[in-house]
Amino acid sequence: MTSQQYDLNTRLGKFETYIINLKMCANYQPIVLRYLVNFKEATKDHLVHTLEANNKFTRLDLEDKKRIQYFKTVPVYKVLLNHNEKFVKQNSKGNFYLDLDLSTKDKEYFEKILTSKVRQINERLNK
Repeated sequence: MTSQQYDLNTRLGKFETYIINLKMCANYQPIVLRYLVNFKEATKDHLVHTLEANNKFTRLDLEDKKRIQYFKTVPVYKVLLNHNEKFVKQNSKGNFYLDLDLSTKDKEYFEKILTSKVRQINERLNK
């Protein structure tokens, strides 16, 4: 998709490699990461509503309350927290945060990659 912009030995370079090479069966990882790139920290409820808003065609068989519950239990949270580089962490309040210092330029660059990832998976899944 894109060539590396950051040194592979730096934390930003490792994050860049990670998001470029995301293995996805749904758009959940890039959506959560894109939110955290932009806002740095989020409650699980914020992430749940972001996932739900970006997946209007997922689980249409469920009523709204159950759709919200569905997005509370998807494995994306554990997947991101358990990644060996620990880019996403939880603080003492239980909020999720991106453990990176990003400049405005970094945020724009990573958001562009993550938006492209969301688009790719949505096209593949015909959303």
